[in-house]
Amino acid sequence: MTIPFLPRLRPALLALSATAVLLAACGRREPVPAEARVQSALGGVMTVEVIDPDTRQAVLVDDEGSRIGVTVDPEVGPLDAVHPGDLVQMLIVDSTVVRLARPGEAAQAAMGVSVVGLRDNLPARSDVLATRRTVEVVSVSRLGDTVRYREADGALHTITVVDAQHRAFARGLRPGARVVVDSVVRVTISTIAND
Repeated sequence: MTIPFLPRLRPALLALSATAVLLAACGRREPVPAEARVQSALGGVMTVEVIDPDTRQAVLVDDEGSRIGVTVDPEVGPLDAVHPGDLVQMLIVDSTVVRLARPGEAAQAAMGVSVVGLRDNLPARSDVLATRRTVEVVSVSRLGDTVRYREADGALHTITVVDAQHRAFARGLRPGARVVVDSVVRVTISTIAND
């Protein structure tokens, strides 16, 4: 017995089974990490290009010619021993943790600490800024590489998520989720004994 509509039905059945396989694959989700941590460090030996002991302003230059202007805190002490051409060690470390906010958790906090002293009997300073802010997710791209969020003051921002751990975390976010962003930035500048 021949079924006259079977040849026309076969492509539709194949399309339907392919759709079912795709939907099953889409329904499977990778586990979402509870938090994402990342730490980055930047720094190295820099040369003092210009220093003004009166205004306490200095310009530092790295090996590639990039310049950074700094103001040396008076607590460091006199700058008479630092001259153009001297070497300084500069290190910037940024540590960030993102996680879902717990109900009733404080939205904002900030704390700054400065430590001034001597390192190998030479002036050194370390500044630490720790911040906590809670943001509301507005949207997340399908790949988790772009997140749009709202700050507590209502300002909207869009960020590109670069590292894999944060992308995995972002893929699990939904609009309306509250996310805590804890960030600690430490900047250390110390002079190096120059011959």
